[in-house]
Amino acid sequence: MKSIRIVSPYNGDFALVAHISWSEGDPSLYIRPYFERGWRARAVIFDAPPNASTTVTQQYQCDVDPGEAKLSLHYSGQCHVYYGKGKANRTPPVYGPKLNDPAGGHIASINCFDLHGLPLLGGPPRQTGPDLDVVAPAPGQGTAQLKVSLHASSDEQAMQSFPLWLTLKRPVMPDPLYVALQSRSEPGPVKRIRGVQVMGGWGPGAAPDAPIRTLALWAGPDNPEAPYELDE
Repeated sequence: MKSIRIVSPYNGDFALVAHISWSEGDPSLYIRPYFERGWRARAVIFDAPPNASTTVTQQYQCDVDPGEAKLSLHYSGQCHVYYGKGKANRTPPVYGPKLNDPAGGHIASINCFDLHGLPLLGGPPRQTGPDLDVVAPAPGQGTAQLKVSLHASSDEQAMQSFPLWLTLKRPVMPDPLYVALQSRSEPGPVKRIRGVQVMGGWGPGAAPDAPIRTLALWAGPDNPEAPYELDE
């Protein structure tokens, strides 16, 4: 498998939400939100528990072309957000445990409150082959927001409870790394906040109630000067 696309039902088609891929040299993961040309990317570094909600104002922003904004989760535990081409448009690093930390656990989230304006798949989701489509419930389909979480572990048995998981084997690692995806339901009213949000940086094994350094990438069409909500 080469990559995974997160898609969601929308107006008789499927909206493209996020693209997940990984390095061939090591098990670093890359998450790119889909968005239309003319939208903006914003990157934020903040301290908050991974299960908390907070409101912050952007620290970095740039007009970017689709595909140029991504969250990079490196095997070493280093995490960056790219909000444009090259290192000049990259946040300072956030450091967490290695992705194969024995503690395992939640490493990143993909959130979307409103699918309006996202590019469309234009056909049925791919269910086989090296590039797979994963269908997540749309906001309003029994959930307040689309929410997909990524988990990592060096324990294969720990991954077997997830509906989708994969194995990454690389020369730099003594043992395989297992990465799982899970779509989670969120009760409550639907929020009409356009765009896609990707969060990570805390690493596996993080305590759910301890403030930790976190990175967030948001791509959307809204006023770049306005605060936006980070909901993990």
